[in-house]
Amino acid sequence: MLLTIALVAFVAYLLIGMPVLFALAGSSILALAFASDLPLMLVAQRMVAQIDSFTLLAVPLFVLAGTIMEQGGISERLVRFASCLVGHFRGGLAMACVLSSMIISGVSGASAADASAIGSILIPAMIARGYSAPFAASIQASAATMGPMIPPSNLAIIYAVIANVSIGKLFVGGIVPGLMICVSLIIAAHFYAIKLGHPVEPRATLKQTFTAMREASWALVAPVIILGGIVSGVFTATESGAIAIVYALIVSMFIYRELSVRALIQAFLSSALTTSMVMLVIAAAGVFSWILANENVPDMARRFLLGVSDNRYVILLLILVLMLAIGCVMEIVAAGIIMIPVLYPIANHFGFDPVYFAVLIMMTMAIGAVTPPVGVTLYVTLGIGQTSLSSVNRYIWPMVAILVTILFICALFPPLITFLPDLVFGADPASGPRR
Repeated sequence: MLLTIALVAFVAYLLIGMPVLFALAGSSILALAFASDLPLMLVAQRMVAQIDSFTLLAVPLFVLAGTIMEQGGISERLVRFASCLVGHFRGGLAMACVLSSMIISGVSGASAADASAIGSILIPAMIARGYSAPFAASIQASAATMGPMIPPSNLAIIYAVIANVSIGKLFVGGIVPGLMICVSLIIAAHFYAIKLGHPVEPRATLKQTFTAMREASWALVAPVIILGGIVSGVFTATESGAIAIVYALIVSMFIYRELSVRALIQAFLSSALTTSMVMLVIAAAGVFSWILANENVPDMARRFLLGVSDNRYVILLLILVLMLAIGCVMEIVAAGIIMIPVLYPIANHFGFDPVYFAVLIMMTMAIGAVTPPVGVTLYVTLGIGQTSLSSVNRYIWPMVAILVTILFICALFPPLITFLPDLVFGADPASGPRR
């Protein structure tokens, strides 16, 4: 009864347009009030317990670091450098959008932040050069899926906290899939440019390219410091977030000298709002996921899947399709916190490598963030491009198809995910065979 009320109320709240935060909290309170003898104080206790984690502190730290870099001119220099590298190809601005997103993903760790930082610069530029607003919004949203894949990744941090998986391995495991997304979207941008007649930008001179690289060099070093420190064991993922903030402040205020005190205050306020939203969703989802765990939903899901098939790859396919469907209608963080506790015991039962399975789940959630009708990242780019959801369908769905294809290629060839983590950290005998 408790589970039934929680699920029915949650779906009903979403259908009437209630924000996912209040849908999660409201359905949990309703279920506990009418179908349980437990005190409602449990809601507050579970919310606090869910976010009472030193590891989760990395989320606001990386959000702030990314915001400081956006305010301090670092994003603009990265875009300029990317434009010098690929701008002279047909569709070069769209390619620069993809390449810039990959680079800045190494600092912010969040797809919405990447879409905002790069999109605010390149989407208006693309529209001014004759690209359609729906295409510009679609390519930027699709490129932002690298945010949860290229380290550091806020989604990897959340997954690692819930499933007790190595953050460092998740960071490294997302590199190859992220690079595959980058290359695929660059190729797609070029073919779209040929088909739609997108312009060719003037080729940057060697001097211009060298100047752009020199100006962007401080920004390019940031991902190396962050990932290198984690991999080498010099500092943890949480500590790397703090180091990223200090580095961004030094570069923005004392090297580029573009971050004023007023802009810094604005960066603090903006990151605080973003962090509050994310953390409240995590806290509310924690109560809902506790109800699911208390009602043995993970075991029920495992038995149901075993009833469908005992083939581990069929089970994996069903899980990925399920997560893609959930990502179409639910915000990425909430979907992750609800579903990860349900899914990772199933992965353990079937002997999937934890890093391999985690990266696949992160990819499905990242794709869900750009998939209509509730793709949060897509809405960010729609707002920047001042276009509508219906107008992007002819562009966003082919790009989603590309992303899904990469997802299933990685699912079919696990070494694409596991090779680098095993090379850097060594294979974990406890994780089982790489099947």
